Amino acid sequence: MTKKGLEEQLASLTKEELIGLLAGLAEQYDEVNKDLSLRFVETGSKESLKQYKAIIKASIKQYSDRGFVFYRNVYRALTGARKVMEAADAATAKGQYLAAAEIVLCVLHEMCDLLQKSDDSGGDVGEMIKEGLRHLLTSAEQGGSVDTKIRASLFAMTLKEAKHSNWDGWNEWRLSLMRTASLWMDSPKEKDQWWSQLDAFEAEEQTKEYQSSFFTEEASQLRYEVLARFDGPEQANRYMEERLEIQAFRDIAIERAILEERYADALSLIEQGELGDRKRRHWGLVSHWEKKRAIIYEATGDREALKALAKKYTLEGEYEFFLKLKEAMDVLEWEANYEALLDEIEEAARSDWEAGSLYKKLIIEEKRNDRLLRYVEKNPHLLTHYYVHLVDSHPVELHMLFVKQITHEAKVSANRKEYRKVCDIIRHLIKAGGREHAEGLIQSLREAYKKRAAFLDELNKIKLN
Repeated sequence: MTKKGLEEQLASLTKEELIGLLAGLAEQYDEVNKDLSLRFVETGSKESLKQYKAIIKASIKQYSDRGFVFYRNVYRALTGARKVMEAADAATAKGQYLAAAEIVLCVLHEMCDLLQKSDDSGGDVGEMIKEGLRHLLTSAEQGGSVDTKIRASLFAMTLKEAKHSNWDGWNEWRLSLMRTASLWMDSPKEKDQWWSQLDAFEAEEQTKEYQSSFFTEEASQLRYEVLARFDGPEQANRYMEERLEIQAFRDIAIERAILEERYADALSLIEQGELGDRKRRHWGLVSHWEKKRAIIYEATGDREALKALAKKYTLEGEYEFFLKLKEAMDVLEWEANYEALLDEIEEAARSDWEAGSLYKKLIIEEKRNDRLLRYVEKNPHLLTHYYVHLVDSHPVELHMLFVKQITHEAKVSANRKEYRKVCDIIRHLIKAGGREHAEGLIQSLREAYKKRAAFLDELNKIKLN
């Protein structure tokens, strides 16, 4: 029956008949029961939170095995939680921020509990927690017009939640709650409460045997934002400048110096960051600082320094720096050095896959098929990926490469999966215009491996036409 036809049939029923029908369906189907229960929950009441909690727990229980939810059932166990989150979205859409937050916290508590009682290898429970935290944060970002008393309640609720033991060991999630709380707070008293709580979290973090800089750095950025809101940019900047060991703060200071054309100051900040992270062996950050030098060199017209830096990162496979290197040279210099540069990138590609990616990109873009053929000869496993670029310019050499590669793969193949791989390469040879070579190869392989029934079976599946 079509939807329209069904609607007409339902419209013909009396009120009592509709009630009976829905009640029967709710009794027969658990999903219908949950949907109807949610529809009639009075959002904002204490009783509603009990109902939401019961709906979440019912789904979890339905897919539990002796109190544990196995991997294959986790997504379905979250059916109730997803429906309750829809209720939170609906409450927010109506401007019921407090009720929505209570619903979300109800979901978060149940999900934190479920993390300990499930195999969340797929990350479904974790993603539901993130969704809830995102909801709280988005509401705070958009809730500027919310009544002062409600804002105060939301601040107190979120700060209290951040203290909950559920978030012990989950720094990213705890900090998300602290960020949300910071957006709801309005008064100096609330700011002091928030600041003290962040102090307590940091002190607790420092007592741990294995400390991470993540919490301290993220907390410092939160403090910076709060200072800017409550105490003004001057106070916030002073706080930042006292903590330039934090990457985000040093980045801000560098960008500000560049914007104000204080290039010597910017370069000094870069060098200090590079030196400190080199001592700490934070090689990723060393590269981060080095790359920022390019901005200074471009702004000051230091072409020689820019060329040296750009070449270094070109040989590490960074296309952006390849372009910077090209821009730093005049046309004649580029033409005189380009072939040698390609040779150096090709050499670097032997031990650096990123350099290999750049090399392939350049020679394909520029249709340097002579170089591509040579590269594929040295890396025959790439043949099926790049032969389409060589079909027109080097058909003879290409077909010979295919024959060589197929013969080699056949020698080392020992099971049906590997035989299929050989046959797939033959199919590529046919697509490359090498049907006659393929036909001869298939015949010779049948002779050479006539005792391998699985191989012969796969060879027989190849269509030559």
